[in-house]
Amino acid sequence: MLENNNLTLVKADKSKAIVIIYRDRLNEEINNFIKENHMNLLNKDPTEIYQKQVYHAIQKCNILIDKQTHKHLLNIKPMAP
Repeated sequence: MLENNNLTLVKADKSKAIVIIYRDRLNEEINNFIKENHMNLLNKDPTEIYQKQVYHAIQKCNILIDKQTHKHLLNIKPMAP
């Protein structure tokens, strides 16, 4: 029934309610949010690059962070949410 009427279910922003909204309206709101917040589409997930930067920073802090703590500060296989 929802698909036939171009409707979709969406979780409300500030409550546990579920909202029924037209797909076109939802897409319009998402596009407006992206434009208003100056977001860009990324060609590649930057998580691995940031993980390497964190790893190198921790390696340089041998005096402040002992080797036992290193493994607790790093995520072995990071993934974007």
